[in-house]
Amino acid sequence: MNFSAFWNSLHHIGETFIGRLPSLAIAVVVFICFYVMSKLVARVIRRATRGNRQNLGVVFARLIGAAVVMLLVGFIAGWTTLDRRIRQKYGGLKIY
Repeated sequence: MNFSAFWNSLHHIGETFIGRLPSLAIAVVVFICFYVMSKLVARVIRRATRGNRQNLGVVFARLIGAAVVMLLVGFIAGWTTLDRRIRQKYGGLKIY
């Protein structure tokens, strides 16, 4: 049995993964920034509604916090889709 094609493929996968580590690190940092921002917005809303209608403040804080994180997810999904289409059509912007 000849495993050279397997080892070449495995080597290529490893090189590709290592090449994408900087992009992955940036994505994790951006996600953490958006997550912290959602927590800060939620805290501001809870403090603003502390005196009256506390339940309403908790609901809005959770909704806005989730909306901020979902905004990030949508932005990343759109960015990768657009980049893939541009690379197919024009050779790409080489964003990552």
